[in-house]
Amino acid sequence: MGNEIEKRGVQFIKKRRDKIFAGQTFVLYGFDEEGIPALTAYIKEGGGVVLQTSDRRIPDFAIVPMDGFPVDRTVNNIVTNTWMLPGGLLFNPYYGSII
Repeated sequence: MGNEIEKRGVQFIKKRRDKIFAGQTFVLYGFDEEGIPALTAYIKEGGGVVLQTSDRRIPDFAIVPMDGFPVDRTVNNIVTNTWMLPGGLLFNPYYGSII
């Protein structure tokens, strides 16, 4: 029985690692209310977790628009929404698509 539980644990870890944002936490700054749901869905689909700006944990990444936005808290990395996609394709948060 212990061996079966160990196998399931390994499978769970492997699945989490298959996703691009697995185990990473994010906070969003400077986006319109219309763009936040699309960005949040993209991050969650990639295995990431979006924190509220009021959350006390230190996020791995703060995501800001291309033209920047002040980040008023401690974060490990500040990146733009362009960084989020392979190949540097721009994510359009208003339409939930790549432009």
